[in-house]
Amino acid sequence: MLDSIGVSYDPQCMIGGKFCVDAFVPEAKLVIQFDGDYWHGNPERFPVPDARQRKRMKLDVSQDAYMAACGYRVLRLWESHIKQHPSAVADRILAALAASPGHALHDLQAVAVVQVESRHVE
Repeated sequence: MLDSIGVSYDPQCMIGGKFCVDAFVPEAKLVIQFDGDYWHGNPERFPVPDARQRKRMKLDVSQDAYMAACGYRVLRLWESHIKQHPSAVADRILAALAASPGHALHDLQAVAVVQVESRHVE
């Protein structure tokens, strides 16, 4: 998915020597997790999670809190959404990158906004 939309990232990257994440975009300080529907308890598919899912869900919350405390943003994407709505998922990734100061998409977005605003001033 990330390769197909031209995002530079580190796959299977350790964060803080504590958690291995699916993908990390260093310049955006963005962690991307591709969550399997069963293992991470997608509520659309598993409205009543079993014990294994509940345990994994608690770990996900803990990991996200740790990464946020370290200054990283986390984007979690469901397996079924990736398969069923790949362009919408790609848009979410690009939007997260555009909202990340320091990432090239954020800088391009800022330039585009300035250009649009300057057109309105003229």
